[in-house]
Amino acid sequence: MVTLRRAGVPRRLWWVHLLVLLMLASAGAGAAQAFFEVNNFGGNAVALACLAGTGVVPGDDPVGWQSIPLHLKDTLAACTADYTAQHGTAALVGALVLPAVALLLMLVGGFADRRRLHRREVAVAALAERFGVLCDSQGLLGRSRPRLVLVPPASGVRTAYTTGLPFRSPWVVVPSAYEHAPVTAFDVVVLHEFGHIRSRDLLWASAVWWTGWLLVPAFVLSVASSLKFSLVLRYYNGSVITAVVAAVAALLLRAALLRRRELVADEYAAEALGDREAVRTAVSPAGEPVSRLRQVFAVHPTPEERQEVGKARLWESGFLFSAAAGLAAMFAYQFALQLSQDTFGSLFDEQRWPLTISAGLGALVWAVIVVPAWTRRAAGEAGWVSPWVGSMCGLVLGFLAHPPGADSRIASTVGPRWPVLLLFLVVVSFAATAFAIGCAQASGARASRLARVGAVVAVAAVLGGAITAVTYSMIGYTMFDDLAAVRFHLATVGFDLWGHTLWVVLAGVLLVVWGNRPAGWSVVRQCSGIALLTGTVGGVAAGLSLVLRHSDDVDRRMFLVIQMGWVSALVGVVALLTALVVGRSVPTAVATSVSAVLWAGSVQYAVTFADDIGRNWTMVWMAVRNPTWSLFVALLVCAPVALVVIAVTRRSARGPRAFAWGPLACLATAGLALLLVGGFLTPVTVREGDTRFSLAASPHQVPEPLPAVPGTADPGRPLDSTTATAALSGLPALMPRPFEAEEPLPPATGVTFQPKSCDDVIREVAAAEAASAPAVELERAYSVTAEGTVSGMDVAVSLESHTDPQDLSGIDREVAACPEFRLPAEDFDTPFWDGTMRILSNTGQPHPSRVVSVTQTAVKSGRTAVFVFRQNAIAVGHNVLRIAISYGYVETPPAAAVRTTETLMTSITTDVLRRLGR
Repeated sequence: MVTLRRAGVPRRLWWVHLLVLLMLASAGAGAAQAFFEVNNFGGNAVALACLAGTGVVPGDDPVGWQSIPLHLKDTLAACTADYTAQHGTAALVGALVLPAVALLLMLVGGFADRRRLHRREVAVAALAERFGVLCDSQGLLGRSRPRLVLVPPASGVRTAYTTGLPFRSPWVVVPSAYEHAPVTAFDVVVLHEFGHIRSRDLLWASAVWWTGWLLVPAFVLSVASSLKFSLVLRYYNGSVITAVVAAVAALLLRAALLRRRELVADEYAAEALGDREAVRTAVSPAGEPVSRLRQVFAVHPTPEERQEVGKARLWESGFLFSAAAGLAAMFAYQFALQLSQDTFGSLFDEQRWPLTISAGLGALVWAVIVVPAWTRRAAGEAGWVSPWVGSMCGLVLGFLAHPPGADSRIASTVGPRWPVLLLFLVVVSFAATAFAIGCAQASGARASRLARVGAVVAVAAVLGGAITAVTYSMIGYTMFDDLAAVRFHLATVGFDLWGHTLWVVLAGVLLVVWGNRPAGWSVVRQCSGIALLTGTVGGVAAGLSLVLRHSDDVDRRMFLVIQMGWVSALVGVVALLTALVVGRSVPTAVATSVSAVLWAGSVQYAVTFADDIGRNWTMVWMAVRNPTWSLFVALLVCAPVALVVIAVTRRSARGPRAFAWGPLACLATAGLALLLVGGFLTPVTVREGDTRFSLAASPHQVPEPLPAVPGTADPGRPLDSTTATAALSGLPALMPRPFEAEEPLPPATGVTFQPKSCDDVIREVAAAEAASAPAVELERAYSVTAEGTVSGMDVAVSLESHTDPQDLSGIDREVAACPEFRLPAEDFDTPFWDGTMRILSNTGQPHPSRVVSVTQTAVKSGRTAVFVFRQNAIAVGHNVLRIAISYGYVETPPAAAVRTTETLMTSITTDVLRRLGR
């Protein structure tokens, strides 16, 4: 008689539920965004037209929200505010709908399967009785007690399986042929299914299945809804490939997981029966050879694999698990970045909080998944190569890819600079994985819950800070196209919220160290001495580096402050490596490193205070905050070196004592400080002149003043016809080729603006200008061929000279009265042209001027037609120069025309004013 035991609950794959939810939410958000855009919901074309009217080509500037001129940001934010808000709402709806659809399909499929089984169910009393005994032996009572469904051979069911529905008892489906099999065979099959039930494999297996089959159809249906297949091929071909790859990856992941979970269920049955040989005999029948391709998608292991009962749990923290965890974290990052950027407003608004929220969420998801699993792995004898490689692959690929149909945010905007981004990602993913493994090894299987919480917090802070460092580094590199800009932007990230990263890391690792006492307490005492010694030497060197070279020049002082922080940061690097040699514990070494830097910052402040330089609270704060961020960056880069140190020191049974390495650490600290101050480490730290890479110093941030006008004549003097003609004589040479001179068009009459208040003001201003009767009035008109426009680009330049000085108050009145207006549209699907009128900021012109942007949109044959009108009006004393450029296009802004407009406006203004000054 077989003695039944109550087996332990198998390890549950809760992280798969999180991965599936994030995949579905991200895919749903991307599909909704694509549907939103191809159908022009939310005024996509209107927002693009508004941007084109301000001289911005969407997609032209990889990090447009960061490098757009400050004097245009408010205008551009107004252009995109409504669109981004509706865009974010669409993404949120999609993120909710696709998981709901998957859940609905799971329910419908489950009910359909149960209805089919119910019609074919047969009764076998002996098996039903034995099934009840097995349920009682495993404590399956109440709602968790499964129901046995026996089906005849005619049903087509050849192997047992379990089907489940939320909030319903699971059904264990078994072929009725087991009535004629030994009782042990029936016990093994049923207990195997109990293993799946108790490990809750049913829900995630169904969820991953539907995820794989939903990703491609959801995206294709979203973009095919507009029937604009050329648009799909042009803009979304990469997304189609991403959707197919993600779908195949989901099905492969499901198959691989189920193969391993079959082994876990076998182990559960063996534990419950107390007879592994019986399980091997029952679950390993001889079968026909299976091709390699079918093996990849198979959900059951081979008979040879099933002979190795008891070797499955170790796998659950290996390559596939780690890669999936990295992907889950980056899916969370991408999804949160999309929603938070749209929620916080336009892409041209402040982006600190969206980047912070998304990086923090993605990092927390990763830490919550990997730290517990790797902690269990550390208790065994498994190696770390496969989880290390898997984690790096998941993090890197998850960052580089974005959900199908979703907007490109960071990774896909770097263009030809992608090798640099890839290098950064490899470096930070290696370092974050190394730190997570180190914390897992230090926590151990018997560590307290407090230690495990500390490990999760510390690991999340490291990955979040690393993602932020990569993002800001690529922003700086993309803006200035100079790798040297990376140094400055890496340093200045520490001035912001993420400058506190290592403080959070310190709190986490201290919890890990405290949770492992008293085993690691002697090491902590030894490492404390290292922190005091190196911190004192480094702090003195850092303080003297500022005191002995103090300058009143703002840029040089900023350079010296950053360099001083780097001197203190190098203290932490030396302390980390020394603590690894002495203690061989990553959390203890990191705590030693941060403590050494904080002590170095305190000593540094004492040195500057004694010299009367740092006698303010700002210097106190900078002395302890800035070096910690520089240390964080240094530790990310030096992670391979730390790994080598760990590998070398672990070969000896007994590590060196702290007192032997303390003096050497002090010498190393002093030597690195001298090398840094001497300029030998500037390529990787900071160099004088790096402040030119700050946003405030960016050449894009302020309007460039026009060149000085040569000559002694007053350009604002009243003009005669000859002088006015000479002022406009250089226009043909400025026109892009090919072009044609045309007769100026007369002012439009009979056009009625809506609302009536707008129309009244426009008529009043036109009447006032007509009554002013300029003494001289000249106008030139040209038609320029421009690719992507409808009928080319029209350029009109007029010069008026009056007997009295002029102002531009009429333009101010028009824009104030007509921020939004309508004009009748003939032969269009819509009865009106919907228009906006805005005044842009000054173009660097020393004379009173107005830059007006007018955009109008209407729909014809289902496509959005756009008309863009730009006017620069400049009042120079008695004279008024007006430059008007207009063009039309359909849906997609012509990048060349937008750029040509900006170039022509500047060159015409410069040339005419130069000629007026002769």
